[in-house]
Amino acid sequence: MKRFIQFILITVMVAGASWVFWQDYTSGPGVDHRLVKYVNEWKQDMDSAGISYNRIFNLRLDTIEVVGGLNAYGYCYTNHIEISEGILGSEWVTRQAVYHELGHHVLSLDHVDDKCIMFEKSLGEDFCRDNWNSLVSKYINRAKE
Repeated sequence: MKRFIQFILITVMVAGASWVFWQDYTSGPGVDHRLVKYVNEWKQDMDSAGISYNRIFNLRLDTIEVVGGLNAYGYCYTNHIEISEGILGSEWVTRQAVYHELGHHVLSLDHVDDKCIMFEKSLGEDFCRDNWNSLVSKYINRAKE
């Protein structure tokens, strides 16, 4: 009887740990409601391109948040991404910042010298809007390298 109780306890602990792990794997990071649109768009673009991102995105990233007072448009840390509150009024600059920081954190992309999403500075609202499809294409090609 003692072994049976030990077996049941171990089984319950393993099942519980598996459930917690699965919840973390499938739920992903907490995303500020003002950025959900851009994060979902990024995920859709990565899915369409066949780029696997789920494991890193869901397990290693806790939050994607909007923060005031940043000296840049965004920062990527060990387990979270910060996007500057100051750029939220610019749809395309916000989109570039979200893709840029997800590129660093999830896809391990570095800064580049040419005008693309991984350029160190903002490309500007008009440039991003007018060239977005080309910018995403370059971004995806870099992610696949």
